[in-house]
Amino acid sequence: MQWTDEELRKTEAEGVKVKETQLLTIKRRFKEIEKRLSEACDRYLDGKIPEDIWKSKSKQWQEEKAALQSQLTTLELENTGTQNRLIPLMDMASKASTHFDSMNSDEKRELMNLVLSNPQIKNGSLCYDFRFPFSMFVGISHLEKWRGGRDSNPRPSA
Repeated sequence: MQWTDEELRKTEAEGVKVKETQLLTIKRRFKEIEKRLSEACDRYLDGKIPEDIWKSKSKQWQEEKAALQSQLTTLELENTGTQNRLIPLMDMASKASTHFDSMNSDEKRELMNLVLSNPQIKNGSLCYDFRFPFSMFVGISHLEKWRGGRDSNPRPSA
């Protein structure tokens, strides 16, 4: 858990830096286009630029501004804070079996609703599917299924 938490925090910090760099780059380009539009508009109004060139360049810059604005909106709305969601979930999952017996029925129901999808009783047996991300762990009994290669610290099998 501690290692995962540290790695998630590192990844999150790197993602924040990348996002900030992208935002700065987009904002700089946006201001640059606005400045060009303003200068070109002044030149057009002064009769120094023909109308067809003004319309063509103006349209091109407006389209680029719209694309940049869309990118800005997407980046600003992009949700960071992955560790803020994953760490409590992993902590809860690691402690669930020890805490389950001490939970009251409402707490147990809430936990089961978090983990299970579509629970039903069929022919006297409980049938269910696991919700994501718990479904990823179904049938995993050995870490070898998760590792891509040989363990970095091989030990003799017991």
